[in-house]
Amino acid sequence: MLTRYEDVRAALADETNFSSSGSLLATTLAPEVRALLGPYAELPSFAANNDPPTHTRLRRSVSRAFTPRAVTALHDLFVTEAHRVIDRFAAHGEIDIKESFAHVLPVKVTAALIGVPAADELRVKAWVENWFQLFRTPATPQRQMELARDFLGYVEYVRSLLEQRRHEPRDDFISQMATAAHGEHTPITAEELVEVVASLLLGGNETVSSLLTAAIRRLVGTKGLWDKIVADRSLVPTAIEEVLRIDGASLGDYRFTTSDVEFAGTRIPGGSRVIAYRDAANHDESVFAHPEVFDIGRPNVRMHLAFGHGIHHCVGAALARAETAAAVNVLADRLPNLRLVPGEPLRYRHAVLNRSLLNLRVRWDAKAAAAMTTRTVPA
Repeated sequence: MLTRYEDVRAALADETNFSSSGSLLATTLAPEVRALLGPYAELPSFAANNDPPTHTRLRRSVSRAFTPRAVTALHDLFVTEAHRVIDRFAAHGEIDIKESFAHVLPVKVTAALIGVPAADELRVKAWVENWFQLFRTPATPQRQMELARDFLGYVEYVRSLLEQRRHEPRDDFISQMATAAHGEHTPITAEELVEVVASLLLGGNETVSSLLTAAIRRLVGTKGLWDKIVADRSLVPTAIEEVLRIDGASLGDYRFTTSDVEFAGTRIPGGSRVIAYRDAANHDESVFAHPEVFDIGRPNVRMHLAFGHGIHHCVGAALARAETAAAVNVLADRLPNLRLVPGEPLRYRHAVLNRSLLNLRVRWDAKAAAAMTTRTVPA
């Protein structure tokens, strides 16, 4: 395991000696589960699970979803949906904000980005959670079989949606890719496209949900900080970077050494499975002074590795930042006296190299919030 900042960063930047092929599989699948999944057991067409040149080709296709025009449009949609969701619970005075806000918004926006029908959003949300349980969380063979069948249903859903869009294209990413996959000189096959779309839905739903929940916990739970955020929104961008550093959802990456390598006098044999532990790197005191302190004024906070480094740096990082900032600003507008419910135990997902809060109860002045219910968002 690599834990020092410079070592982690160097390994992630060196795709020659540290291979990503097969790196997404954080659990051991039972033989019968692998047989059921067939080629999908290896997630062969997930960009993060490949080295160049396959990675380069797949990532180029994924990047088409994150054009400046698309990001701007999604930001506006995110703001509109944030207001709409808050309208539903403003008068309640207390909720689990992970379940009712942070988990709801990314589903809506990612669905719009990809082109998933609104009626299918909750199904996709459930598939995303089950994907993490299958590939990133230890489970019994029986449970793995249940999750594997569910995953194959997810794959079939994406395949069906792609076929539908090929014949009836719309102005969305899945239509663009469905058309491209059947054109001449296509950079991606139809089968690869199924996994590309599946991976985007997974990343788009999970990344922002976890980041937003962690941000609310830190910004509202740190004494006096929420009042500062409400009064000065220029603090939001750096505050989110500090959340990413101290509470990033993705804790690290597996890599496989292709040859013998050496770090700080320690030899790592070729063929070894290595963890580049980004969370430890983000708490390296030689880089970040007093790393366990949540400090939104940290001058070098953008040096964090929460979104990775090198060719596998998260392709949706800019959108995740924009969506989280938009949500925080809307919350500050609508619930300026937001606070955590004291004494509520926090629960986290049991997963390898992943940190995600499963609950976060908050409360506010319901009467004042209800009076501020937006009139600009259509019902």
